[in-house]
Amino acid sequence: MYYVKPIEGALEAIRDKSNMSQVELAERAGITKSCICHIEKGRRGATRKTAQKIADALGVPLQSLFLQIETQKNTDSVREKGRAA
Repeated sequence: MYYVKPIEGALEAIRDKSNMSQVELAERAGITKSCICHIEKGRRGATRKTAQKIADALGVPLQSLFLQIETQKNTDSVREKGRAA
């Protein structure tokens, strides 16, 4: 079984932008709140199936979720570099 980890960290920002709690996202995705929490904190990856459930619950295609995450990570990197300067 393969696990994907790109959704760690930025998932919380995307979920917040959708005005969804962890509980609501978990219910919509059909997974546990604990699973959402662990993925958001980077404690575990997600199977492709779980990532797809999360994307569906957020109302975005799976590819869009990863693009949004990549954009969020790039934005965070720029912010971190700005703070260090």
